[in-house]
Amino acid sequence: MYAWETFFERKVTQIRNNELACMRRAALLNALANSACLLTPYLVSTRLSTLLALHSIHRMTITQFVPYLCQLVFAAILWVKLRVGTHTGRQYRPVTVYCYF
Repeated sequence: MYAWETFFERKVTQIRNNELACMRRAALLNALANSACLLTPYLVSTRLSTLLALHSIHRMTITQFVPYLCQLVFAAILWVKLRVGTHTGRQYRPVTVYCYF
């Protein structure tokens, strides 16, 4: 065995490992993109049906309902932040959120 063969073998192995890592990342991103494309219609339809169900329950017009829904969502986000903040030791100040359309 020649002296340069082990050096060359290490270089080729290193390059091949880098190539495999790139191929794994590309395959993962491809899988995520494909799953996002497949799940998007389902997620949109469930969110739309939820929005229509809430709209029919509250019996408001759409122009009244959208700001109301924004305030509900922001209140839920603030509630989650306050709950998480008590467990992590971080303090969140209450914030008044206004939605204008």
